[in-house]
Amino acid sequence: MLHLDDPEFAFDPDDLRRAFSSKTKAIIINTPHNPTGKVFSRPELELIADLCRHHDVVAVTDEVYEHLLYDGRQHLSVAALPGMAERTVTINSVSKPTASRAGGSAGRSAGMRRSRRPSASARFPHRRRGSAVAGGRGHRAPLSSEVLH
Repeated sequence: MLHLDDPEFAFDPDDLRRAFSSKTKAIIINTPHNPTGKVFSRPELELIADLCRHHDVVAVTDEVYEHLLYDGRQHLSVAALPGMAERTVTINSVSKPTASRAGGSAGRSAGMRRSRRPSASARFPHRRRGSAVAGGRGHRAPLSSEVLH
């Protein structure tokens, strides 16, 4: 379990390192995060990227709010860091705030072009377009409380 400290929702780098193991397959990253407004910094994302590369882990990123930033914050996708484009699945949407004004919801996701596992390639083609489901009753933490094993 990874604890994010208030008020900055920062994680302890050593806790994150301990959360990764040879069993870790994916990590879920939500940045910028709603409702907290947390935007992971470059050093935080670089640590996550280093751990993903070292442990051969896929990063699943929820970047729906990448254009809704406050207080001069800037969004950086972990996929933009060296060696991460091929191991990142990015989830995004045009429904925030554009399509929601018209009552619609459309989304997009981009993933890995190739995989070492053929079955994963079939499930995650390079680009897939279609509808996206957003919402829910609970709030997600900006970084998954558990690294997926």
